[in-house]
Amino acid sequence: MFNALYLNQDLYRNMEFARFGIQIGAPDNIIDELLSSPNFKAADIIIISSRYNKNKTRPGYISDFKALPKFIDILKTKQKQVIVSSYSVEFKNLHKKPIFDWYIQNTSFDKFSISDLENLYFKHRKKATLKRSKHLIKKIAEHKNVPFLDKRDFMCETQAKRCDAVTTAGYKLYYDPFGHFTLAGAKHFGKRIHDINWLTAN
Repeated sequence: MFNALYLNQDLYRNMEFARFGIQIGAPDNIIDELLSSPNFKAADIIIISSRYNKNKTRPGYISDFKALPKFIDILKTKQKQVIVSSYSVEFKNLHKKPIFDWYIQNTSFDKFSISDLENLYFKHRKKATLKRSKHLIKKIAEHKNVPFLDKRDFMCETQAKRCDAVTTAGYKLYYDPFGHFTLAGAKHFGKRIHDINWLTAN
């Protein structure tokens, strides 16, 4: 998310962006590092963008889902405007390969179709993370009375049954199945976020 905004800084002339990498369910001393950081103190708005891990194997950590309501409360006590975002749209591998890689390796040049590739991405979205975004993360945001932004709004089109697959120049958008953007993908989606006014949708 940070790269998508930062790489399009020219489109957001009245905003500055900074990133603080942290698990929401981190121990208190890690949370304190965030709260005491200069960028946090200077920030007006905090956008929570996470994969919302369960953190079962990390000593001292709790589930991000469990920690999220308290984390929002902490940010509010610091007089920050809080925005909660969904998971990125995640995708299943095809035959143990990322969708883009599999398609390129198994499609001849004359058969290549961006629309087919976009439909393939849509068909192989991970339904579990989509449901958790809608039924868990969104409900927590609503309960805490903070805006919820769904990344599906700029990554996919449900009615058309497609998800963006490549940039206008033909570069791949994702470097893994978890919806993490390549630098080209971040640039692409940052412009889309701007064009649809996603940050101010709620």
